[in-house]
Amino acid sequence: MLYQICISAMTRVHADVSAAVELESDPTERIRALIRVHLTSTLANLDMHATMMLEMKALSGDRFSKVVEARNRYEGLIGGTIVNAQRAGALRHDIPSVYLRILLLNLLNWPMTWYETGHGMSPEKLAAATYDVYMMGSGQPNS
Repeated sequence: MLYQICISAMTRVHADVSAAVELESDPTERIRALIRVHLTSTLANLDMHATMMLEMKALSGDRFSKVVEARNRYEGLIGGTIVNAQRAGALRHDIPSVYLRILLLNLLNWPMTWYETGHGMSPEKLAAATYDVYMMGSGQPNS
């Protein structure tokens, strides 16, 4: 059952984010879509996503390897989107893309530990705030 939860979580977020990113041609809008859809998808399926993130280490053998492969494919999508945005001048160049990917995934994945549906920001507002922080740090929002 854990394996199915993990694979379903990874497959769902990958499909959702991939589709959203493909709809955008502007690199900045691709980053915005990635953030918005990752957060709305994972927060809509919070229990499944949290179980995958926190419990996948309990898997072993082929099942663990398949979940890691799915995670790596998703991280490749995120990394490719970031590299393309850097090349287009939409993201800073003073930080290597690998670190920008890790930083973004941390911003996107860890709300699962504190987010409460119906309390505080909606997933959409959280996504807008996350985009502003990621793209501009503590500067003024432009969205």
